[in-house]
Amino acid sequence: MGKIKDIDIMRKQGMSFAQIADKLGSTKDSIQKLYRREKGKSPAQNVSVVDKASAALYNRAVKSALESAKSKKKTKKNTGLHSGINTSDFIGLSIGYFDIETTFSMWSRFLVGCIADQFGNVETYTVFTHPGTSPIDDREALNAYARRLEQYDILVSWNGKLFDIPKINARLAYHDLPLIQPRMHIDAMYLAKGSMFNIGRKSLANAEAFFEAENGKTPLSPRIWDKADHGDDEEFDKIVEHCEADVLVLREIFGRLKKGVTTIHR
Repeated sequence: MGKIKDIDIMRKQGMSFAQIADKLGSTKDSIQKLYRREKGKSPAQNVSVVDKASAALYNRAVKSALESAKSKKKTKKNTGLHSGINTSDFIGLSIGYFDIETTFSMWSRFLVGCIADQFGNVETYTVFTHPGTSPIDDREALNAYARRLEQYDILVSWNGKLFDIPKINARLAYHDLPLIQPRMHIDAMYLAKGSMFNIGRKSLANAEAFFEAENGKTPLSPRIWDKADHGDDEEFDKIVEHCEADVLVLREIFGRLKKGVTTIHR
């Protein structure tokens, strides 16, 4: 039980299973299995095969409650620049580096949305931290995420002007919710591949390689999204970690590209 307690503490501190495994000298898979076996026990484990999808939803809701600190606000260790600063005393334009993950379909639904602020703090919104009336109801998570994005003075994305914002607004319109209207929005993809810089391919993965970023994206197969959208808890966690990694990579890359910003539009 001591090991479970240590894992629980580190999860609440915002550490990923991979980081915990490295700290404990174990593997990520073994840590995940141990953690879920002990922390994920619930009455839902006794349901029939027919109710497996509901059981998965119930177990994740329990897990989300136990890890509310991580769900609501996950903090990356400071790298020195802002070490020791009380971010609540910050006066200036707030910046949100954001990214979303959706289902693989023509009428895609919202699954995960992450935001990193200028200090490296990461917030994660999912259909489990903000559950709807069913496993495919993204209304609550989507609305919470959109309203949080609106609180930032400047939003920074990678292909967000043609993908993330239109996708978010399409789902908001479907749910008859107010559309998101960014005050200022910088799409870093057009900085990296435009009149100011030309780093080759437009992908964030290429930008990460070009600038030899310390943070790294996690490659995922489309099959992972398919399994996650059909009740696979572990595969959903991979998508969450993927999204959290993306916003930190984006933040780091923007630090190299920001010297090319001369004007900021919506």
